[in-house]
Amino acid sequence: MAEFNLPHNQRRFVDSVCAVRSTAWQHILGRQPTDEELTRAVTALKSRGLKNVCWVLLNSTEFVYLR
Repeated sequence: MAEFNLPHNQRRFVDSVCAVRSTAWQHILGRQPTDEELTRAVTALKSRGLKNVCWVLLNSTEFVYLR
């Protein structure tokens, strides 16, 4: 794959994007992200990192429910 030819810092970013797509959404929300969510997550990853993206998912309104 082309990602193996990337410098180390860019390869880490690619790994983070893959983690968001395949792990964070699945483990936190139980589903895959939409295209818009993934685009926003990539922007957030660039500026704030994976930890912040995970906090955003945990604070999602998908966890809000009424009794």
